[in-house]
Amino acid sequence: MNKQVVLERLQEMKENLAILEKLKRISHDEFVKTPEMYKLAERCLQISIVYFGHFALSYCPKGPASSRGERGYSNAGKTRRFAR
Repeated sequence: MNKQVVLERLQEMKENLAILEKLKRISHDEFVKTPEMYKLAERCLQISIVYFGHFALSYCPKGPASSRGERGYSNAGKTRRFAR
């Protein structure tokens, strides 16, 4: 990922956060009854999460597990034991 792309995405994330800040001033009732508002909030969050994920993965030493042919880590069915 080149520097210019990173800077552009960071700027877009800042803009999305500014939009979300404005939306949080709206009452809950008005927010949920107006699809444009909650869909805008949802989209701003989605974009920021995707961009953050791309940044995080770009800094992994070996890259994402899927690009190495490995499976992701799953904790399903495992029990954790804590020291007492």
